[in-house]
Amino acid sequence: MRKNTFLTLSIFIFLVLLGVGSLLYSSSVMGKKSELVVQPMGKKGFFVGDGEKVIEPDHASEYRKQVKGIDDAWENIGIGNSYYQAGDYEKALESYRKAYAMDKGSQTFIGFKLIETYEKLKRYDDALAILDDIVNPNWSQKGIQKASETRTRLLAAKAAQQS
Repeated sequence: MRKNTFLTLSIFIFLVLLGVGSLLYSSSVMGKKSELVVQPMGKKGFFVGDGEKVIEPDHASEYRKQVKGIDDAWENIGIGNSYYQAGDYEKALESYRKAYAMDKGSQTFIGFKLIETYEKLKRYDDALAILDDIVNPNWSQKGIQKASETRTRLLAAKAAQQS
């Protein structure tokens, strides 16, 4: 415990000295007057910088909302994965759709989860619609190849279902 406190204090002193040095340098080089701000950031440590770069409370709360949205999306993916592994594809689909609708995290990853689930439910048109929605021409060659193979597989399954 004492070692951690010493390490934290050492890092804090280093950051303060670094902040003071950079402020003095910017003042002397740019002729700009700055004041040093040391702001506690909860359990995460301290912010050291000039008054212009302090995170405003509104920005911090927006950041927390974004992080919570991403956490919620991944929680729904985890729930969907559990249902999928248990063979309850309708409930998995519901969780994956919630995550996809949040538009947080990786839409491509969630999209492929939806495609796999729609495929298990033999809802090939829905799977193809999601594939069309997520395909990006800027993907790597491997990503484009996976999308192409998925499309071919879904179209073949749809044709077999109709015959």
